[in-house]
Amino acid sequence: MHIFTHDAALIAIGSAYLRVAGWSYLLTGISQCYLTVMKVSDHVRPGALISCCAVVLNIVLNAVFIFGLLGAPRMQARGAALATTISRVVELGLCLAATGGSSYVRPAFGRFLKQPGELKSDFARQCLPLLGGCLCWGIGFTSYTAIMGHMGTDAAAANSVAAVVRDLICCMCNGIGSAAGIMVGHRLGAGQLELGKAYGIKLKNISYVIGLLSTALVLAVTPAIVRMVILTDQARDYLTGMMVIMAVYMIGRCVNTVTINGVLDGGGDTLFDMYSLIVCMWLIAIPLALAGAFALHWSPLAVYACTCLDEVGKIPWVMLRFRKYKWVQDLTR
Repeated sequence: MHIFTHDAALIAIGSAYLRVAGWSYLLTGISQCYLTVMKVSDHVRPGALISCCAVVLNIVLNAVFIFGLLGAPRMQARGAALATTISRVVELGLCLAATGGSSYVRPAFGRFLKQPGELKSDFARQCLPLLGGCLCWGIGFTSYTAIMGHMGTDAAAANSVAAVVRDLICCMCNGIGSAAGIMVGHRLGAGQLELGKAYGIKLKNISYVIGLLSTALVLAVTPAIVRMVILTDQARDYLTGMMVIMAVYMIGRCVNTVTINGVLDGGGDTLFDMYSLIVCMWLIAIPLALAGAFALHWSPLAVYACTCLDEVGKIPWVMLRFRKYKWVQDLTR
């Protein structure tokens, strides 16, 4: 927690949360594999139902354990962590129960570590760039949080609220991006390259519409969000500015999520995601945010704008890569 903030109270709260919630990350890693395989094998509805059940249960248990409802002890941050862990246990249990049917793909433990060499080679060629991109993105976003956490309690609190709003609104583009990868991948894998290409172009165009709708939604909910949360006056000012910056960021986030994580990855052009993150996030956005926070002493809003720069700035590069159509290929054997 010292990486993220120097505030002793925040360190204590975060440590209490992570000691309990840390167990949920192992469960999430397993359940997400099940849910992903369900999505790509024509079992989208059961997977969505399981995810919804887990989210609803998490919300209910958060209310119970944080505020001590229904006779439960008032646990605050530890209660939120316990709610998350319990919901992940239930989610994994539902995945195991659902995939027991004959039409579902599930682990074959008898040959779990005995894959053919050709499959290992194909998988590594596609997986390693994706893994590298995910690590770049995950560590980069963690760095953003750490940088904002060292800019004071008000900036950290405003950034936490803004992050929740961003993640909620990004659900729409994340869903479209996931669907894009499945739709394009199925058509390309069936040898229908022109149809897969047409799907990709259509979905890329839809991403701009989703981005503009997300921008409008962020601006529309900003007054309600600022009034709803309990913050200091300074933190409220920060949150208002962050929401406006985020509104512009949402266009880039939606376009890049659908185009890169959906269409390009669905067609096997997985290296570009890692390259773009290394250049735009690690060589531009993070150094600017670090310099602004610790060397140039910019305002929290200017530093926050730096953390949003990578998504918007790489749109022209993404479109150039998209139009090369290297992703129009059949990966199956």
